Amino acid sequence: MATHEDAAMERLEAAFLAARRGDSQAVLNLIASDTALLTARDAANASSLLHIASRLSAAPLVAHLLLLRADTEARDRGFRTPLHLAARADAAAERLPLPQPAAPSAGRDGSRLAAVKALLSARARVTARDGFGFTALHHAAAAGHTDVVELLLSLPTAMGMPRAPLESETNAEERPLHLAAMGGHVETVRRLLERGSHPEKANYVGHTALHLAVQGGDAPAMLRTVQEMIKREWRANLNAAAADGSTPLHLAAAGGHGRMVSVLLSAPNIKRHGNARTVDLRAVDKRGRTAAEVAAAGGFDDVVKLIEDEVMKRERRDAAAPAEQHAALLTAMKQMRVERPSQHENAMHSVEEENCDVDDDSDAAELLE
Repeated sequence: MATHEDAAMERLEAAFLAARRGDSQAVLNLIASDTALLTARDAANASSLLHIASRLSAAPLVAHLLLLRADTEARDRGFRTPLHLAARADAAAERLPLPQPAAPSAGRDGSRLAAVKALLSARARVTARDGFGFTALHHAAAAGHTDVVELLLSLPTAMGMPRAPLESETNAEERPLHLAAMGGHVETVRRLLERGSHPEKANYVGHTALHLAVQGGDAPAMLRTVQEMIKREWRANLNAAAADGSTPLHLAAAGGHGRMVSVLLSAPNIKRHGNARTVDLRAVDKRGRTAAEVAAAGGFDDVVKLIEDEVMKRERRDAAAPAEQHAALLTAMKQMRVERPSQHENAMHSVEEENCDVDDDSDAAELLE
């Protein structure tokens, strides 16, 4: 004979299973029969029903649970709030194998933005940190959810709330830009930079966001991310040295990432803090090694050749620079002579104009006579 505790456990399991399907009506029916389910937690992650609905972007269920006053600040085993999970929205991590596929009418609309907005409307805190020091903005950036990033950074105008802290640091001193770059989320990286995220801030080992993107290697998403970060408008430091002295070029060379090395070498040359900004091919790490030497140590001869060819190209360009500058100066001076007549020529033009005026007056006088 089933006991009261057994029945309660069955309702709990049924409620969490329905939540993972996004079946709002089934969850609400179970809560109506047992209000304790609203604050109940699962055994695996100490997640509440609101945690699960938020992570699955089940916006209708999130809204219903909030109407029943579900706790927006409840913490799971990772010290994450429902807003953290809604911002990350990695539904696959929460969904459990089901006996059969959930019905299309289960009620889960997949709208992470709607779920996030519902939680924010219920005054969920955007500054709350989880066990790793992540805010909701960190989670959204790490997942590459640009729409959520934009919403969190637009709260003063969008919802009249304080905006998410753009430069808050995790326990590893990583900012949202670090996490977006590490994941190769180029659109999110661009949006964070447009919003004023600082490209030179480093984590606890001295890696900038560019270091972390470069470490992703030759994957297309990582190459696109680095191509974005080295654009002129962001003025990123291509030669930032980590704690071990490695620059982004060192990391690309160490991994044998030839395409990434080529992208770094193609960075536009602009003025930065009074100096030319380009990749320093002779920069050494704390062990005194250049990027070419790091590549050679790893047996990446193709990368070594890429770097050495660039060294020779720059040497030829530097050698030709004085002559080119002299020629350009001469051309400019000749152009100035053509466009700006001398003082003597100006004086002669003035005399001629005066004579013309006198002649014109004499002719007019003769006609009057």
